[in-house]
Amino acid sequence: MILRLALSLFCLLTISTQAWADAAKTFVVAPFAVHGPQTYTYLQKGIPSMLQTRLTWPGHFQPLAGDLIKAPLANREAAKQALASTSADYLVYGSVTIMDKQCSLDVQLLHKDGKATPFTAQTTIDQLIPSLETTAKQINADVFQRPEAKPVQETAQVNQMNPNLVFNQSRFGQQAVLNPQFRYESTDQDQSGRWRSQSLPHKCRGMLVVDADNDGTNEIFIMDEHTVYAYREQDNRLAKLDVFQGSRTAKYLNINALDINRDGLTEIFISAVDGVDEKPASLVLTFAKGKFMVEQDRIKLFFNVVKLPPDFISTLVGQKKGHGKLFDPGVYELVRMSGEYKQAKRLALPEKSNVFNFAYLPQGDDYKVIVAHNDHLIVNSSTNDLQAVTEEMYAASGVKLEDLDTIPGMGVDRNDADMRYHYLPTRLLPTNLDHKGHHELIVARPVSIASDFFSNYRNFSQGEIHSLDWDGIGLNIVWKTRRIKGTLVDYAIADYNNNGKNDLVVCVQTYPGATGLKAKRTIVVAYPLDQESPQ
Repeated sequence: MILRLALSLFCLLTISTQAWADAAKTFVVAPFAVHGPQTYTYLQKGIPSMLQTRLTWPGHFQPLAGDLIKAPLANREAAKQALASTSADYLVYGSVTIMDKQCSLDVQLLHKDGKATPFTAQTTIDQLIPSLETTAKQINADVFQRPEAKPVQETAQVNQMNPNLVFNQSRFGQQAVLNPQFRYESTDQDQSGRWRSQSLPHKCRGMLVVDADNDGTNEIFIMDEHTVYAYREQDNRLAKLDVFQGSRTAKYLNINALDINRDGLTEIFISAVDGVDEKPASLVLTFAKGKFMVEQDRIKLFFNVVKLPPDFISTLVGQKKGHGKLFDPGVYELVRMSGEYKQAKRLALPEKSNVFNFAYLPQGDDYKVIVAHNDHLIVNSSTNDLQAVTEEMYAASGVKLEDLDTIPGMGVDRNDADMRYHYLPTRLLPTNLDHKGHHELIVARPVSIASDFFSNYRNFSQGEIHSLDWDGIGLNIVWKTRRIKGTLVDYAIADYNNNGKNDLVVCVQTYPGATGLKAKRTIVVAYPLDQESPQ
Protein backbone atom coordinates (compact mmCIF):
# COMPACT_ATOMS: atom_id res chain seq x y z
CA MET A 1 0.00 0.00 0.00
CA ILE A 2 2.79 2.41 0.97
CA LEU A 3 4.74 1.50 -2.16
CA ARG A 4 1.69 2.12 -4.33
CA LEU A 5 1.09 5.52 -2.69
CA ALA A 6 4.75 6.53 -3.17
CA LEU A 7 4.59 5.47 -6.83
CA SER A 8 1.41 7.50 -7.34
CA LEU A 9 2.99 10.59 -5.76
CA PHE A 10 6.09 10.18 -7.93
CA CYS A 11 3.97 9.96 -11.09
CA LEU A 12 1.93 12.99 -10.05
CA LEU A 13 5.09 15.01 -9.36
CA THR A 14 6.56 13.96 -12.69
CA ILE A 15 3.40 14.97 -14.56
CA SER A 16 3.22 18.32 -12.72
CA THR A 17 6.87 19.04 -13.45
CA GLN A 18 6.40 18.16 -17.11
CA ALA A 19 3.28 20.33 -17.31
CA TRP A 20 5.19 23.28 -15.83
CA ALA A 21 8.03 22.74 -18.29
CA ASP A 22 5.56 22.59 -21.17
CA ALA A 23 3.90 25.79 -20.01
CA ALA A 24 7.15 27.74 -19.79
CA LYS A 25 7.95 29.08 -23.25
CA THR A 26 11.44 30.23 -24.16
CA PHE A 27 12.64 33.09 -26.34
CA VAL A 28 15.72 34.77 -27.74
CA VAL A 29 16.18 38.40 -28.77
CA ALA A 30 18.29 39.22 -31.82
CA PRO A 31 20.34 42.41 -32.18
CA PHE A 32 18.19 45.18 -33.65
CA ALA A 33 18.92 46.87 -36.96
CA VAL A 34 19.59 50.59 -36.42
CA HIS A 35 18.82 52.96 -39.28
CA GLY A 36 20.14 56.38 -38.39
CA PRO A 37 23.25 58.27 -37.31
CA GLN A 38 26.30 56.27 -36.30
CA THR A 39 26.06 57.57 -32.74
CA TYR A 40 23.02 55.35 -32.13
CA THR A 41 24.65 52.02 -33.01
CA TYR A 42 24.71 51.16 -29.29
CA LEU A 43 20.95 50.57 -29.59
CA GLN A 44 21.70 47.43 -31.60
CA LYS A 45 22.44 45.62 -28.32
CA GLY A 46 20.78 48.08 -25.94
CA ILE A 47 17.23 47.42 -27.17
CA PRO A 48 17.53 43.59 -26.93
CA SER A 49 18.90 43.90 -23.40
CA MET A 50 15.95 46.02 -22.31
CA LEU A 51 13.37 43.84 -24.08
CA GLN A 52 14.79 40.63 -22.61
CA THR A 53 14.52 42.03 -19.08
CA ARG A 54 11.00 43.34 -19.57
CA LEU A 55 9.65 40.29 -21.42
CA THR A 56 10.86 37.76 -18.87
CA TRP A 57 7.98 36.16 -16.96
CA PRO A 58 9.34 33.42 -14.65
CA GLY A 59 7.63 30.09 -15.24
CA HIS A 60 5.91 31.35 -18.39
CA PHE A 61 8.20 33.23 -20.79
CA GLN A 62 11.92 32.87 -20.17
CA PRO A 63 15.03 33.79 -22.20
CA LEU A 64 17.61 31.25 -23.27
CA ALA A 65 21.04 31.87 -21.83
CA GLY A 66 23.87 33.07 -24.02
CA ASP A 67 24.38 35.38 -26.97
CA LEU A 68 22.83 33.01 -29.53
CA ILE A 69 22.26 35.42 -32.44
CA LYS A 70 25.16 37.69 -33.32
CA ALA A 71 23.80 40.12 -35.93
CA PRO A 72 20.55 41.91 -36.90
CA LEU A 73 18.14 39.94 -39.10
CA ALA A 74 17.29 41.46 -42.46
CA ASN A 75 13.96 39.75 -43.16
CA ARG A 76 11.43 37.10 -42.13
CA GLU A 77 13.30 34.26 -43.85
CA ALA A 78 16.53 35.10 -42.05
CA ALA A 79 14.58 35.24 -38.79
CA LYS A 80 13.08 31.76 -39.38
CA GLN A 81 16.54 30.31 -40.01
CA ALA A 82 17.94 32.00 -36.91
CA LEU A 83 15.09 30.70 -34.72
CA ALA A 84 15.51 27.18 -36.14
CA SER A 85 19.16 27.24 -35.10
CA THR A 86 18.12 27.58 -31.47
CA SER A 87 15.86 25.59 -29.16
CA ALA A 88 13.68 28.61 -28.40
CA ASP A 89 9.93 28.79 -28.96
CA TYR A 90 9.99 32.46 -29.93
CA LEU A 91 12.34 34.95 -31.55
CA VAL A 92 12.11 38.70 -31.00
CA TYR A 93 13.77 40.85 -33.65
CA GLY A 94 13.25 44.16 -35.39
CA SER A 95 14.64 47.57 -36.16
CA VAL A 96 14.67 51.18 -35.04
CA THR A 97 14.75 54.11 -37.47
CA ILE A 98 15.96 57.49 -36.23
CA MET A 99 15.54 60.82 -37.99
CA ASP A 100 16.61 63.82 -35.94
CA LYS A 101 14.78 63.35 -32.61
CA GLN A 102 12.01 61.16 -34.05
CA CYS A 103 12.13 57.41 -33.71
CA SER A 104 10.21 54.55 -35.35
CA LEU A 105 10.27 51.20 -33.53
CA ASP A 106 9.42 47.92 -35.29
CA VAL A 107 9.33 44.76 -33.15
CA GLN A 108 8.51 41.31 -34.55
CA LEU A 109 7.61 38.28 -32.43
CA LEU A 110 8.16 35.08 -34.45
CA HIS A 111 6.89 31.68 -33.26
CA LYS A 112 8.64 28.47 -34.28
CA ASP A 113 5.53 27.52 -36.31
CA GLY A 114 6.27 30.50 -38.59
CA LYS A 115 3.57 32.85 -37.31
CA ALA A 116 4.80 36.41 -36.74
CA THR A 117 3.12 39.19 -34.74
CA PRO A 118 4.23 42.79 -35.37
CA PHE A 119 4.37 45.58 -32.78
CA THR A 120 5.19 49.14 -33.90
CA ALA A 121 5.54 52.51 -32.19
CA GLN A 122 6.26 56.08 -33.22
CA THR A 123 8.12 57.99 -30.54
CA THR A 124 11.11 60.21 -29.81
CA ILE A 125 14.59 59.27 -28.63
CA ASP A 126 13.78 60.66 -25.17
CA GLN A 127 10.67 58.45 -24.96
CA LEU A 128 12.24 55.29 -26.39
CA ILE A 129 12.53 53.55 -23.00
CA PRO A 130 8.84 54.06 -22.09
CA SER A 131 7.87 52.90 -25.60
CA LEU A 132 9.89 49.71 -25.18
CA GLU A 133 8.26 49.06 -21.82
CA THR A 134 4.82 49.58 -23.39
CA THR A 135 5.70 47.21 -26.23
CA ALA A 136 6.93 44.54 -23.80
CA LYS A 137 3.72 44.81 -21.77
CA GLN A 138 1.68 44.59 -24.97
CA ILE A 139 3.48 41.40 -26.07
CA ASN A 140 3.00 39.81 -22.66
CA ALA A 141 -0.68 40.80 -22.52
CA ASP A 142 -1.68 40.04 -26.13
CA VAL A 143 0.32 36.85 -26.69
CA PHE A 144 0.65 35.33 -23.22
CA GLN A 145 -2.26 36.98 -21.37
CA ARG A 146 0.10 38.13 -18.65
CA PRO A 147 -1.86 39.99 -15.95
CA GLU A 148 -0.88 43.44 -14.73
CA ALA A 149 1.52 43.32 -11.77
CA LYS A 150 -0.32 43.72 -8.49
CA PRO A 151 0.88 46.41 -6.07
CA VAL A 152 1.56 44.00 -3.21
CA GLN A 153 3.02 40.54 -3.73
CA GLU A 154 5.04 38.11 -1.66
CA THR A 155 8.19 38.54 -3.72
CA ALA A 156 11.83 39.09 -2.90
CA GLN A 157 12.47 42.60 -1.69
CA VAL A 158 15.42 44.80 -2.49
CA ASN A 159 17.33 46.45 0.34
CA GLN A 160 15.73 49.85 0.75
CA MET A 161 18.69 51.09 2.85
CA ASN A 162 16.68 54.00 4.30
CA PRO A 163 12.91 54.68 4.61
CA ASN A 164 13.40 58.13 3.06
CA LEU A 165 14.59 56.59 -0.22
CA VAL A 166 11.96 55.78 -2.83
CA PHE A 167 12.88 52.69 -4.88
CA ASN A 168 12.07 51.15 -8.23
CA GLN A 169 10.06 54.01 -9.69
CA SER A 170 10.97 52.83 -13.19
CA ARG A 171 11.92 49.18 -12.63
CA PHE A 172 9.47 46.95 -14.50
CA GLY A 173 8.28 43.89 -12.58
CA GLN A 174 10.42 44.38 -9.46
CA GLN A 175 9.02 44.77 -5.96
CA ALA A 176 10.60 46.90 -3.26
CA VAL A 177 9.79 47.69 0.31
CA LEU A 178 7.87 50.69 -1.03
CA ASN A 179 5.14 50.47 -3.66
CA PRO A 180 6.65 51.62 -6.98
CA GLN A 181 3.55 53.70 -7.68
CA PHE A 182 3.96 55.81 -4.54
CA ARG A 183 5.55 59.23 -4.65
CA TYR A 184 6.52 60.74 -1.33
CA GLU A 185 6.96 64.32 -0.22
CA SER A 186 8.92 65.22 2.91
CA THR A 187 7.55 67.32 5.72
CA ASP A 188 9.31 69.27 8.43
CA GLN A 189 7.71 67.01 11.03
CA ASP A 190 8.78 63.76 9.40
CA GLN A 191 12.42 63.26 10.46
CA SER A 192 12.46 59.45 10.64
CA GLY A 193 15.35 57.90 8.80
CA ARG A 194 17.38 61.08 8.51
CA TRP A 195 19.47 63.49 10.56
CA ARG A 196 19.30 67.27 10.18
CA SER A 197 21.87 69.72 11.49
CA GLN A 198 21.14 73.06 13.06
CA SER A 199 20.86 76.03 10.70
CA LEU A 200 24.33 77.43 10.01
CA PRO A 201 24.64 81.23 9.61
CA HIS A 202 26.37 81.26 6.22
CA LYS A 203 25.85 80.30 2.60
CA CYS A 204 27.34 77.22 0.93
CA ARG A 205 28.85 76.27 -2.41
CA GLY A 206 30.42 72.91 -1.70
CA MET A 207 31.01 70.27 0.97
CA LEU A 208 33.50 67.56 1.88
CA VAL A 209 33.21 64.78 4.45
CA VAL A 210 36.73 63.46 4.96
CA ASP A 211 39.34 62.66 7.60
CA ALA A 212 41.70 65.43 6.54
CA ASP A 213 44.07 65.23 9.53
CA ASN A 214 44.29 61.41 9.64
CA ASP A 215 43.10 61.21 13.26
CA GLY A 216 40.52 58.50 12.57
CA THR A 217 37.47 60.78 12.59
CA ASN A 218 35.82 62.59 9.69
CA GLU A 219 35.43 66.34 9.50
CA ILE A 220 32.76 68.17 7.50
CA PHE A 221 34.12 71.05 5.43
CA ILE A 222 31.63 73.55 4.02
CA MET A 223 32.72 76.15 1.45
CA ASP A 224 30.96 79.38 0.57
CA GLU A 225 32.04 82.09 -1.86
CA HIS A 226 35.11 83.27 0.10
CA THR A 227 35.33 81.04 3.18
CA VAL A 228 35.83 77.41 4.25
CA TYR A 229 34.37 76.17 7.57
CA ALA A 230 35.50 73.04 9.40
CA TYR A 231 32.91 71.18 11.50
CA ARG A 232 32.60 67.88 13.32
CA GLU A 233 29.40 66.19 14.44
CA GLN A 234 29.20 66.23 18.24
CA ASP A 235 26.14 65.50 20.37
CA ASN A 236 23.88 65.53 17.32
CA ARG A 237 25.02 69.01 16.23
CA LEU A 238 27.79 70.44 14.08
CA ALA A 239 30.57 71.87 16.23
CA LYS A 240 32.76 74.46 14.51
CA LEU A 241 36.48 73.65 14.56
CA ASP A 242 38.04 76.41 12.47
CA VAL A 243 37.37 78.95 9.70
CA PHE A 244 39.56 79.83 6.74
CA GLN A 245 38.80 83.32 5.45
CA GLY A 246 39.96 83.87 1.90
CA SER A 247 40.29 87.04 -0.14
CA ARG A 248 37.06 89.03 -0.41
CA THR A 249 37.77 89.52 -4.14
CA ALA A 250 38.04 85.76 -4.68
CA LYS A 251 35.19 83.52 -5.76
CA TYR A 252 35.40 79.85 -4.78
CA LEU A 253 33.95 77.39 -7.31
CA ASN A 254 34.37 73.81 -6.08
CA ILE A 255 36.07 71.84 -3.33
CA ASN A 256 37.72 68.40 -3.45
CA ALA A 257 40.08 66.32 -1.35
CA LEU A 258 42.99 64.00 -2.17
CA ASP A 259 46.15 62.87 -0.43
CA ILE A 260 48.23 63.66 -3.50
CA ASN A 261 51.66 63.14 -1.92
CA ARG A 262 50.61 60.00 0.04
CA ASP A 263 51.82 61.34 3.39
CA GLY A 264 48.61 60.51 5.26
CA LEU A 265 47.33 64.11 5.32
CA THR A 266 44.60 64.97 2.84
CA GLU A 267 45.00 68.10 0.75
CA ILE A 268 41.90 70.23 0.15
CA PHE A 269 41.77 71.57 -3.41
CA ILE A 270 39.67 74.65 -4.07
CA SER A 271 39.11 76.02 -7.57
CA ALA A 272 38.82 79.79 -7.43
CA VAL A 273 38.86 82.92 -9.58
CA ASP A 274 39.84 86.44 -8.54
CA GLY A 275 39.23 89.92 -9.80
CA VAL A 276 36.91 91.39 -12.38
CA ASP A 277 38.53 89.30 -15.12
CA GLU A 278 37.94 86.11 -13.11
CA LYS A 279 41.47 84.80 -13.52
CA PRO A 280 42.15 81.38 -11.96
CA ALA A 281 43.50 81.74 -8.43
CA SER A 282 43.01 78.28 -6.98
CA LEU A 283 44.45 77.15 -3.68
CA VAL A 284 45.41 74.07 -1.66
CA LEU A 285 44.70 73.82 2.07
CA THR A 286 45.59 71.29 4.71
CA PHE A 287 43.88 70.73 8.05
CA ALA A 288 45.86 69.53 11.07
CA LYS A 289 45.55 69.95 14.85
CA GLY A 290 42.20 71.62 14.34
CA LYS A 291 43.55 74.42 12.12
CA PHE A 292 43.63 75.28 8.42
CA MET A 293 46.96 75.95 6.72
CA VAL A 294 47.62 77.24 3.21
CA GLU A 295 49.90 74.89 1.33
CA GLN A 296 49.80 76.85 -1.93
CA ASP A 297 47.65 79.58 -3.47
CA ARG A 298 47.24 81.72 -6.60
CA ILE A 299 47.43 78.60 -8.77
CA LYS A 300 46.47 79.34 -12.39
CA LEU A 301 44.46 76.15 -12.88
CA PHE A 302 40.94 74.89 -12.28
CA PHE A 303 40.88 71.69 -10.18
CA ASN A 304 38.75 68.56 -9.90
CA VAL A 305 39.23 65.05 -8.50
CA VAL A 306 37.94 62.25 -10.75
CA LYS A 307 38.19 58.45 -10.61
CA LEU A 308 39.95 57.60 -13.88
CA PRO A 309 39.70 54.30 -15.78
CA PRO A 310 40.81 51.57 -15.95
CA ASP A 311 41.46 51.31 -12.18
CA PHE A 312 39.10 54.15 -11.17
CA ILE A 313 41.54 55.60 -8.67
CA SER A 314 40.88 59.17 -7.51
CA THR A 315 43.14 61.47 -9.53
CA LEU A 316 43.71 65.23 -9.55
CA VAL A 317 42.87 66.78 -12.92
CA GLY A 318 43.06 70.36 -14.10
CA GLN A 319 42.41 72.80 -16.92
CA LYS A 320 43.63 76.28 -17.77
CA LYS A 321 41.49 79.26 -18.62
CA GLY A 322 41.29 79.99 -22.32
CA HIS A 323 42.27 83.07 -24.31
CA GLY A 324 39.08 84.74 -25.49
CA LYS A 325 37.06 81.78 -24.22
CA LEU A 326 36.30 80.24 -20.86
CA PHE A 327 38.44 77.09 -21.01
CA ASP A 328 41.71 76.24 -22.70
CA PRO A 329 41.38 73.04 -24.80
CA GLY A 330 42.04 69.85 -22.89
CA VAL A 331 41.67 68.47 -19.37
CA TYR A 332 44.89 67.00 -17.97
CA GLU A 333 46.05 64.79 -15.14
CA LEU A 334 48.07 66.92 -12.75
CA VAL A 335 51.33 66.07 -11.00
CA ARG A 336 53.22 68.04 -8.39
CA MET A 337 56.83 68.73 -9.34
CA SER A 338 59.21 71.06 -7.53
CA GLY A 339 56.33 72.53 -5.59
CA GLU A 340 54.26 73.30 -8.69
CA TYR A 341 51.22 71.60 -10.22
CA LYS A 342 52.00 70.60 -13.79
CA GLN A 343 49.84 69.23 -16.60
CA ALA A 344 50.75 65.66 -17.53
CA LYS A 345 48.59 63.31 -19.63
CA ARG A 346 45.64 64.80 -21.53
CA LEU A 347 42.35 62.97 -21.05
CA ALA A 348 40.41 61.73 -24.08
CA LEU A 349 37.02 63.29 -23.38
CA PRO A 350 33.89 63.84 -25.49
CA GLU A 351 32.74 67.20 -26.78
CA LYS A 352 31.32 69.72 -24.29
CA SER A 353 33.56 68.36 -21.53
CA ASN A 354 35.49 70.58 -19.16
CA VAL A 355 37.27 70.06 -15.88
CA PHE A 356 34.10 70.59 -13.82
CA ASN A 357 31.44 68.57 -15.64
CA PHE A 358 32.37 64.92 -16.26
CA ALA A 359 32.64 61.57 -14.48
CA TYR A 360 33.32 57.96 -15.45
CA LEU A 361 30.60 55.42 -14.63
CA PRO A 362 32.04 51.86 -14.56
CA GLN A 363 30.12 49.18 -16.49
CA GLY A 364 31.83 45.85 -15.81
CA ASP A 365 34.95 45.84 -17.97
CA ASP A 366 33.79 49.01 -19.74
CA TYR A 367 32.56 52.45 -18.67
CA LYS A 368 30.39 55.39 -19.68
CA VAL A 369 31.51 59.01 -19.71
CA ILE A 370 28.82 61.20 -18.14
CA VAL A 371 28.92 64.90 -19.03
CA ALA A 372 26.71 67.50 -17.35
CA HIS A 373 25.90 70.18 -19.94
CA ASN A 374 23.19 72.85 -19.87
CA ASP A 375 21.54 71.20 -16.84
CA HIS A 376 21.18 67.80 -18.51
CA LEU A 377 23.28 64.63 -18.42
CA ILE A 378 24.90 63.38 -21.63
CA VAL A 379 25.90 59.71 -21.70
CA ASN A 380 28.86 58.79 -23.92
CA SER A 381 30.48 55.44 -24.61
CA SER A 382 34.09 54.74 -23.63
CA THR A 383 34.98 55.72 -27.22
CA ASN A 384 33.17 59.05 -26.72
CA ASP A 385 30.17 58.23 -28.92
CA LEU A 386 26.98 60.01 -27.85
CA GLN A 387 24.45 57.51 -26.48
CA ALA A 388 21.75 59.36 -24.56
CA VAL A 389 20.70 62.69 -23.07
CA THR A 390 18.41 63.01 -20.07
CA GLU A 391 15.14 64.81 -20.61
CA GLU A 392 14.99 65.90 -16.97
CA MET A 393 17.12 68.65 -15.44
CA TYR A 394 20.07 67.39 -13.40
CA ALA A 395 23.11 68.84 -11.61
CA ALA A 396 22.02 72.49 -11.96
CA SER A 397 23.69 74.97 -9.62
CA GLY A 398 23.99 78.71 -9.07
CA VAL A 399 27.81 78.78 -9.27
CA LYS A 400 28.68 80.70 -12.42
CA LEU A 401 31.51 82.11 -14.49
CA GLU A 402 31.30 84.75 -17.18
CA ASP A 403 31.11 82.94 -20.51
CA LEU A 404 33.66 84.92 -22.48
CA ASP A 405 33.48 84.04 -26.16
CA THR A 406 35.29 87.03 -27.62
CA ILE A 407 38.06 87.87 -30.01
CA PRO A 408 41.32 88.22 -28.04
CA GLY A 409 42.07 91.89 -27.33
CA MET A 410 38.50 93.07 -27.96
CA GLY A 411 37.35 92.73 -24.34
CA VAL A 412 33.77 92.37 -23.12
CA ASP A 413 31.04 94.75 -21.98
CA ARG A 414 30.10 93.54 -18.47
CA ASN A 415 27.19 95.96 -18.39
CA ASP A 416 25.58 94.19 -21.32
CA ALA A 417 22.10 93.00 -20.32
CA ASP A 418 22.64 89.92 -22.48
CA MET A 419 25.82 88.93 -20.64
CA ARG A 420 26.08 85.13 -20.74
CA TYR A 421 27.13 82.90 -17.89
CA HIS A 422 28.48 79.39 -17.68
CA TYR A 423 26.93 77.56 -14.72
CA LEU A 424 29.05 74.87 -13.11
CA PRO A 425 27.22 71.60 -12.39
CA THR A 426 26.89 70.03 -8.98
CA ARG A 427 28.94 66.96 -8.20
CA LEU A 428 28.64 63.79 -10.33
CA LEU A 429 29.22 60.97 -7.85
CA PRO A 430 29.67 57.40 -9.19
CA THR A 431 29.33 54.90 -6.35
CA ASN A 432 29.07 51.17 -5.70
CA LEU A 433 26.59 50.92 -2.84
CA ASP A 434 25.90 47.17 -3.04
CA HIS A 435 29.64 46.27 -3.11
CA LYS A 436 28.91 43.88 -5.98
CA GLY A 437 30.47 45.86 -8.80
CA HIS A 438 27.24 47.55 -9.88
CA HIS A 439 27.87 51.30 -10.06
CA GLU A 440 25.25 54.03 -9.88
CA LEU A 441 25.50 57.77 -10.42
CA ILE A 442 24.44 59.95 -7.48
CA VAL A 443 23.29 63.37 -8.70
CA ALA A 444 21.03 66.26 -7.68
CA ARG A 445 17.67 66.80 -9.36
CA PRO A 446 16.58 70.42 -8.70
CA VAL A 447 12.89 71.25 -8.79
CA SER A 448 11.84 74.77 -9.76
CA ILE A 449 9.09 76.16 -11.97
CA ALA A 450 10.79 79.54 -12.30
CA SER A 451 14.02 78.02 -13.68
CA ASP A 452 12.05 76.49 -16.55
CA PHE A 453 11.24 80.00 -17.77
CA PHE A 454 14.28 82.02 -16.65
CA SER A 455 17.62 80.43 -17.46
CA ASN A 456 19.51 82.61 -14.96
CA TYR A 457 17.17 81.86 -12.06
CA ARG A 458 19.12 79.55 -9.75
CA ASN A 459 17.39 79.73 -6.37
CA PHE A 460 15.84 76.28 -6.40
CA SER A 461 13.12 75.91 -3.79
CA GLN A 462 13.48 72.13 -3.47
CA GLY A 463 15.16 69.10 -4.94
CA GLU A 464 15.86 65.38 -4.77
CA ILE A 465 18.97 63.23 -4.82
CA HIS A 466 18.67 60.58 -7.54
CA SER A 467 20.64 57.38 -8.00
CA LEU A 468 20.79 56.56 -11.71
CA ASP A 469 22.04 53.54 -13.60
CA TRP A 470 22.56 52.75 -17.28
CA ASP A 471 20.10 50.17 -18.61
CA GLY A 472 21.44 49.91 -22.16
CA ILE A 473 19.45 52.81 -23.58
CA GLY A 474 19.31 55.55 -20.97
CA LEU A 475 19.75 56.51 -17.34
CA ASN A 476 17.01 55.13 -15.08
CA ILE A 477 16.19 55.96 -11.48
CA VAL A 478 17.25 53.23 -9.03
CA TRP A 479 16.19 55.22 -5.97
CA LYS A 480 15.68 58.80 -4.91
CA THR A 481 15.22 60.79 -1.74
CA ARG A 482 11.97 62.41 -0.84
CA ARG A 483 11.78 66.12 -1.63
CA ILE A 484 14.29 68.25 0.27
CA LYS A 485 13.43 71.92 0.76
CA GLY A 486 16.16 74.26 -0.48
CA THR A 487 18.94 74.19 -3.08
CA LEU A 488 20.97 70.96 -3.08
CA VAL A 489 24.53 72.22 -3.23
CA ASP A 490 26.70 69.15 -2.67
CA TYR A 491 26.52 65.55 -1.42
CA ALA A 492 28.69 62.62 -0.41
CA ILE A 493 28.55 58.98 0.63
CA ALA A 494 30.47 59.11 3.89
CA ASP A 495 30.40 58.47 7.64
CA TYR A 496 29.57 61.99 8.84
CA ASN A 497 29.09 61.06 12.53
CA ASN A 498 31.92 58.51 12.79
CA ASN A 499 29.74 55.58 13.83
CA GLY A 500 31.34 53.20 11.33
CA LYS A 501 28.46 53.31 8.83
CA ASN A 502 28.08 55.28 5.62
CA ASP A 503 25.39 57.90 5.12
CA LEU A 504 24.10 59.91 2.20
CA VAL A 505 25.14 63.41 3.31
CA VAL A 506 23.52 66.40 1.57
CA CYS A 507 24.50 70.05 1.93
CA VAL A 508 21.45 72.29 1.49
CA GLN A 509 21.19 76.06 1.06
CA THR A 510 17.90 77.42 2.30
CA TYR A 511 15.49 78.98 -0.18
CA PRO A 512 15.61 82.83 -0.11
CA GLY A 513 11.96 83.14 -1.10
CA ALA A 514 10.35 84.19 -4.37
CA THR A 515 11.88 87.68 -4.07
CA GLY A 516 15.35 86.31 -3.29
CA LEU A 517 15.68 88.74 -0.35
CA LYS A 518 15.71 86.33 2.59
CA ALA A 519 19.10 85.45 4.07
CA LYS A 520 20.50 82.19 2.75
CA ARG A 521 21.68 79.71 5.37
CA THR A 522 23.13 76.19 5.34
CA ILE A 523 21.71 72.91 6.62
CA VAL A 524 23.31 69.45 6.41
CA VAL A 525 20.98 66.47 6.05
CA ALA A 526 22.15 62.85 6.41
CA TYR A 527 20.41 59.59 5.52
CA PRO A 528 21.90 56.49 7.21
CA LEU A 529 22.40 53.72 4.65
CA ASP A 530 21.84 50.08 5.54
CA GLN A 531 24.37 48.46 3.21
CA GLU A 532 24.52 45.16 5.10
CA SER A 533 21.00 43.77 4.53
CA PRO A 534 20.59 41.25 1.68
CA GLN A 535 20.21 42.89 -1.71
